[in-house]
Order: sequence, then C-alpha cells, then structure tokens
Amino acid sequence: MVVPFGASGAGLLDAYAALAQVPVSVASAVPSPAVGPVSTESTLLLEVAGPETLLVGVDAAPRAALPGADPSRDASSWAWGEAIARALTGRTDVRHLVVDLAGGGARDGGAGLLGALGATADVPLDRGIAGLTGITALDLTAPREVLAGIDQLVAVVPADQADRPLFGLRGIASLHGVALREHGLPWDPADLLAADATLQRLAGLASPGRADAAGLGACGGVAYALAALGASVSTGPAWLAELTGLEETLAAADVVVTGSGAYDFAHRGGETVETVVGLAGRAMRPVIAVAGYVTISSREMRAYGLDAAYAVRAGVPGETVSVDRADLEEMGRRVARTWAGG
Repeated sequence: MVVPFGASGAGLLDAYAALAQVPVSVASAVPSPAVGPVSTESTLLLEVAGPETLLVGVDAAPRAALPGADPSRDASSWAWGEAIARALTGRTDVRHLVVDLAGGGARDGGAGLLGALGATADVPLDRGIAGLTGITALDLTAPREVLAGIDQLVAVVPADQADRPLFGLRGIASLHGVALREHGLPWDPADLLAADATLQRLAGLASPGRADAAGLGACGGVAYALAALGASVSTGPAWLAELTGLEETLAAADVVVTGSGAYDFAHRGGETVETVVGLAGRAMRPVIAVAGYVTISSREMRAYGLDAAYAVRAGVPGETVSVDRADLEEMGRRVARTWAGG
C-alpha cells in the first residue's frame, strides 16, 4: 500500500493532493502590506480541496531590505489570513481546515493573519511586530465568525518548531536576537525585550492563559493566532499519519519503505522519515529508506531506528541527484528481492 506523505511546505500540499486525488490550486499573486524599509512581498495563495477538508498555504517570495535593515520587523502574516478568507469564500462544505504555516518570515504573533480575517485593534495589525507596540484592545469577533462552520482547525508547522514557545528565553524575540547576531546584523536587547512584552500583551488579549503551550511560537507565532481561534498545532507528517490511519496500516505491513532526498547526519531524512521510523518502531516493523544519497553507516542508522538505507544513485553530498521513474522501479525490485524474497 502506498500512502502519500510530506512535510510542511510544498511536500505537504503535494501529498494531500495525491491522497485526495485533486490538484493544488494556485491563486493570483497577492501583495503583502508594504511598510518600512522593506520591499513589498509577493505571495501565491495555495489550496487543496479534499472531501470536507481544505488545506491552505502560502508561497511567499523573499523580502528584500535595505543594507543593515531587519526585514522581519515589519513583516506581516497577513497573507495567511488572506489565504484562509479566500479559500472559505462561497464554501459551506468545509468541516476541517488545515493551514500550512511553512515559509513565513513574520514574527508578529499572527496579528496579520487575524487582521486579514477581520480582527480589529487599537493599533495596526498589518505592520508586523513593530506596529503592535502599545496594543491594549483586540476584537476577534469577525475571525470567529469566518471560522464558525469549521469543526476542526489545524495549524501545521515544521517539526523543528513544534515545541517552540511564544515568548521567554526560547521564544520568538530571544531566538530572533540569536539569529541577528549569527548574521552579523545590529541587535538591541531593549528592542528584543520590548518585542517580547508586545507578544505577551497580544497573547493576553487574544487568548489569556494558553500562550505558554509548546508550539505556539512556531512560524513567528502565527501558530498562536490560529490556536487562539481554536486550532491544534501539528506537523505535516503527524497530521497525514492521523488522516490516513498510517499506524494501523504499518501494523499490517511486512516491511515499511520511506524516502527522502538525502540520509545524512544533519537531517537523517527529515521529519517524514523520522515520523515513519517512529510509527514503524511502535508497530515493530522493519523500516528502510530510499534516498538520493546516503552518508551514514548501517550501525549509525540502526541507532536512529532505521534498518537500512539505499542510495538510488551514487552522488556527491549536497548536490541534487536526478531520479526518474526507472530508477525508482529498479530500486523497488532491489528492495523486494532483499526484504520480501521477490
């Protein structure tokens, strides 16, 4: 049995499109609010409409800033709210809404998303973290009305952000300060503390008492905004695994095969392989990976729960390995001969 699988971003959209047997729809480019010393960001709104389930995402072009400027200070999450609003317009059959938050550069706690859905405040919601200074009032009546017919709302985030808090020592502002230092950009501790305090005020207004939960700081805090509207936070593979009943499927399998572009020390196949390895381990089934290239020994991969990994072609780590259908068919025959006696 083949189960489409993918991480947040294009992989998730393509996987769900294959599962639902519908195409990925691409809306026309939408400009994000142009503010500060940052060029307007062009975005494409993406969606996959399956049975009662709608997956939406955004493909955002990189923002360009003046030398020495911090593009994230004014960056807004408006496009994600715009994507949700457009996707739901005229639809009454959607019961499950999944929002893929990958690819955003904002750290506004999701204020832009809320604003695009109709939220109002005593400060602009589309001007990034800088525009939220001094916020004391926030009304989420309109966003809640937009989502009134949704039974399940899910915010999908990258696995490496799934436990990120909204504020504090491991929060958005603190990690942003680390990133600025690593890139040699100017940073001001007072500015970071002020941003952290602003996020705390926003959290207190939007959903008091729940902002300390892990994962709400994912994707610049946009996960928090959706959680304030009732969303749960998940990774792409975890959501797909639940949707497809993958754990039950693996329990009936003889061997589990997954794949990735590379299997190395840095990524170990990424979050899709990690999820499959974890589920296969609980089902006590052997799991192997097929990758563009493999740079880790058998002993080391077994320590991570993988029984074997096969390189489709010999390649140099870091370089793209071209793989076509014939390569995969030959690899399938090789795996069958080795693991299933085929």
